[in-house]
Amino acid sequence: MVLPYLLLIQQAFGPPVPAALRAPAPRPTRPACSVTPSATDITVCARRGPSQRLSSLPDQTPEPANPTTLRLPGGGSGSVNAAQSNISGFTGQAAKVTLRIPFGKGKRD
Repeated sequence: MVLPYLLLIQQAFGPPVPAALRAPAPRPTRPACSVTPSATDITVCARRGPSQRLSSLPDQTPEPANPTTLRLPGGGSGSVNAAQSNISGFTGQAAKVTLRIPFGKGKRD
């Protein structure tokens, strides 16, 4: 009784695919470097590539020697500066406002 079903299944799926036309078998993965496992150490193994490198930080421009300053009521002071920075090839402009407000009864400038 089982024999007709087996013959029917073989007829439906056809002969096996030749080895040249089969999909390649996946290769076993292995670590990039030999590491002995440890409970306290973290080891990162990878191939070094240019896409994984971080760009360097932009150079810090010094503050202008004489920024525009103003006096605030109560002994505080403020200044306004313009800044330009270059980050990853893009240039950006910014305005900086700095406020110095004294707290307490200490010495005031």
